[in-house]
Amino acid sequence: MGEAIYGGSPEAPEDSEEYRKFDHGVQFGSLALCVNSAITMAASVGLPYAVSRVGIKPVYSFGQFMLAVCLIPMFFVHTRAGAFILLAGLGIPWSVVMVLPFTLVALCVEESQCGLYIGVLNIFVVIPQLVVALLIGQVITIAHGNMAVAFLIGGFSSLIASALCWALIVPRGKNINLRAGSSH
Repeated sequence: MGEAIYGGSPEAPEDSEEYRKFDHGVQFGSLALCVNSAITMAASVGLPYAVSRVGIKPVYSFGQFMLAVCLIPMFFVHTRAGAFILLAGLGIPWSVVMVLPFTLVALCVEESQCGLYIGVLNIFVVIPQLVVALLIGQVITIAHGNMAVAFLIGGFSSLIASALCWALIVPRGKNINLRAGSSH
C-alpha cells in the first residue's frame, strides 16, 4: 500500500516526502486490515447459516472464488479506494478458509483421531506457506519488484481451488453444524 498505492519508499530518508507517503500508505493499509478483520468476524457469524442453507461445497467454492475476485484485481488497481475495498473484502474468503477445512476434517474422521488429522491439516497449510516464503522473493525479483504479481498468482490459484472444491468428498448422513459447542 505504501509503495504501490501511495508512491512512497521505505528506503527513503525518514524526513522525506517519499517516506511520509510510504508511512501514510502503511497506515491506510492497516485501516483496511482492521475493516478486513471486522468483515471476517461478521462473515464467520453468517457462515453456519450459509452452510446449512446451500451446503459446504458451494460455500467453500464461493469463498475461494471471492479470494480470486479480491486478489486478481490487485494487479490492476492503483487507487486508494480500490485497494481498500479489495483488501477489506478479503475478510469474506478468510472466514471461509479459517473454518471449513477444519470442519471437513472433523466430519471425515473419528472423534478420537480428530486431533491427529487436524495436526496433519496444519502441516499441509504450513508447508505451502514455507515454500511461498522461500520462493516469492525470486518471483518478485523476476517481476522487477512488482509485488502485485504475487496477488495475481494467488488469485489464479484460488480460481483453481474454487473449481476443485466441487470434488470434495463430504460424508453423507453427518449433520453439519458449525455452531460453537456442537459436536456434529
